[in-house]
Amino acid sequence: MQQIAFRRLMLAAGGFLAFATAGMAAQPLALERATNIPGVTTSAAPPAHFDAVSATDEDLSAYGFPPRPNATQEPAAYARWAAAVGSQPERLVPELLKTAVYHGPHIPTGAKTIANAATSSNWSGYTADTGAASWSSSSFSTVAADFIVPAVSAQSCNGTWEYSSAWAGIDGYASSDVLQAGVEADAMCAQGLTQTYYSPWYEWYPNASTRITNLTAAAGQTFYVHVWATTATAGHAYVENLNTNQSVSINFSAPSGTKLRGESAEWVVESPSVNGSLATLPTYGLDYFAGATSKTLAGTPHLPGTAGSIAISLVRSGTTYSTSALLGNGGIEFTSR
Repeated sequence: MQQIAFRRLMLAAGGFLAFATAGMAAQPLALERATNIPGVTTSAAPPAHFDAVSATDEDLSAYGFPPRPNATQEPAAYARWAAAVGSQPERLVPELLKTAVYHGPHIPTGAKTIANAATSSNWSGYTADTGAASWSSSSFSTVAADFIVPAVSAQSCNGTWEYSSAWAGIDGYASSDVLQAGVEADAMCAQGLTQTYYSPWYEWYPNASTRITNLTAAAGQTFYVHVWATTATAGHAYVENLNTNQSVSINFSAPSGTKLRGESAEWVVESPSVNGSLATLPTYGLDYFAGATSKTLAGTPHLPGTAGSIAISLVRSGTTYSTSALLGNGGIEFTSR
């Protein structure tokens, strides 16, 4: 009797494993892992020698890689994506730290937009706009760029930290939310001595930004940032330091009551708000973005210089602090005062 029962148990187990294996082959499991912030997850590291460039879309999603650009329609974006994910970067389990730094929507200065150019109290950069009123086929669902982290210095030696961030994101030009990720570069001078601080981060405003403290950043290093949404309330960020060949993949939800419209995609150098007030923007000299691209749910690609895009300068009280100019296909050069 015991032998019969054992055989039945093994047959049942074998049937279950066969069913599970078949199910996994048809639809890979979401390999999500918890982080130190409740509700925010990361994706499991891919197995050794995993080839992300030739992997299926399902496997890319399961292991937290950003969606593959279309090599024919977006050759530059595909090349940047392939260079980043194809380097077999070390996947870190992100260590996350909530902040009081907010990268909010564009704050118009009141000056009229002329010839596809606008001024902002907090943004400089480029935005592409489809005017989507809600999550639909015309909504932006993915945006990416790689950029060099600038060396920053404080404008004033008054012991106060000055903040800047370079990022790629969706929404915020004419909506109240922003889904984004980037790298902050801050500076402070006191008694003639300057300190600097650099950190990658992600955010879905109106939530504050969350720093990724174990993914190192330094002036002169190049980062690849890819942000995408799978639904109007499900956001994802992939951030890779191309110099250290380390990356993180983060999955997070929209703030309560917030849904992504996807009306705009942008590539920005920002002076964020800290503890409720706009921060002073440190001097950063030059900042370079390359491979800046975005795509709608319908698959239509948009670059910073395509029709409908707007160049934005950061201006306060009549003083221009940061401007941007196009550098060929998907390139942007930022200049501070």
